[in-house]
Amino acid sequence: MVASRSDLRRLALAAGLALAACVQFSGLASADAGSPWTPGKNAVGDDTFTGVIDAPLSGSTVARNARVVVQGWVVDRTAQGWTGIDDVQIYLGLQDQGGSLLTSATVGQRRDDVAAALGNPFWSAAGFSASFPVSNLSVGSNVLSVYAHTPDRGWWYKQVEIRIQPLPAIPYADDPLLVVREVLPSLDVDQQTSNLTLRGYVIDRNLPLNTVLGVGGTGVSQVQVYLDGPRQDGIFLGNAQMGLTNREATGFGARFLQSGWELTVHPGEFSVDKHEFFIYAASAYWPNETLLIVPFNVH
Repeated sequence: MVASRSDLRRLALAAGLALAACVQFSGLASADAGSPWTPGKNAVGDDTFTGVIDAPLSGSTVARNARVVVQGWVVDRTAQGWTGIDDVQIYLGLQDQGGSLLTSATVGQRRDDVAAALGNPFWSAAGFSASFPVSNLSVGSNVLSVYAHTPDRGWWYKQVEIRIQPLPAIPYADDPLLVVREVLPSLDVDQQTSNLTLRGYVIDRNLPLNTVLGVGGTGVSQVQVYLDGPRQDGIFLGNAQMGLTNREATGFGARFLQSGWELTVHPGEFSVDKHEFFIYAASAYWPNETLLIVPFNVH
């Protein structure tokens, strides 16, 4: 009799469970069910965990403009009536050795295959998943630590290594190109004026041909405006509307037709004084941001 694919999968998971009980930890934990979970912060007792990091595959390469997706499953074999796992967190490095928290995963996701393979219907909620921007990692090798937590046994982890592609050659190192073409009614405005509108265009000329990224294919993901200071200190005025038609930018290529942006603010909300707009444009193609400072007066 030939075993079905589902039968083989159940056998493989069951074999991993048996192996997990006898394998001793040595070096970097691999991402298979048979490898042990390593004690982390506040860990107590023996390793009673079984689980798999399904993605990313250890040693895999992630593109510079992608998001890293981490998913898999984990259970505490001593848990009664549930998986035993109340939290999963993803770190770059180790939690208690200066590692940085990248994100917290969603836990309790449905994994009927795990419940069937391990013979416990309560473990059908063993799945977890998370994602974060690749900009949080360095070019080259990065070791991610996937930490699972139980109320009784603290934090335990497995690790997986991924590699981030180096940046391509960037001919326009100062892009995104952020331009303010008009301010209506003007940069010298009466406080009684209802609206003050900034308009312009924004593009990233580094975006390869036939590649569509950013709002309107401009290679730029957002334009944000702050008042009287940079992002850390200024007052956030809003995200500009993007994807507007702007024929001036087509001088850099017809693909930039939808590069226009605008934001309307209200001078009546500002004090009578000299002010500055701090305008940020973030590239969708590479980890760079442009800052343009525009002074104006309210009288």
